[in-house]
Amino acid sequence: MTKIVTAKDVKDVLRELDSSKKVVIDFWSPYCKPCEIIDKILLQLIESGECKDMTIIKVNAVETPEAILTFSVLGLPTLILYEDGKEKARFYGAKDVEEIKEMLKC
Repeated sequence: MTKIVTAKDVKDVLRELDSSKKVVIDFWSPYCKPCEIIDKILLQLIESGECKDMTIIKVNAVETPEAILTFSVLGLPTLILYEDGKEKARFYGAKDVEEIKEMLKC
């Protein structure tokens, strides 16, 4: 089952990385239109059942700037895929459904 976690600080993010095999960190901002597109795509993939057994961590860049520094985020939106605690892929900017599915290995 896929779960969505809203991180309040960088410790929340690190805790989820330790506790799950497949994790996607979604760095976003409420002022970012491409971030809205990514959010809708992620929800669509979850609701359709295409992406299973992962944790999606939503990190608001405005509220958690220390996470931006910790994960060396250069732009928004940014998606980072971790498997077994190791970074496997990183995307910047808006992507379409197929690119995100390929990245997340759904």
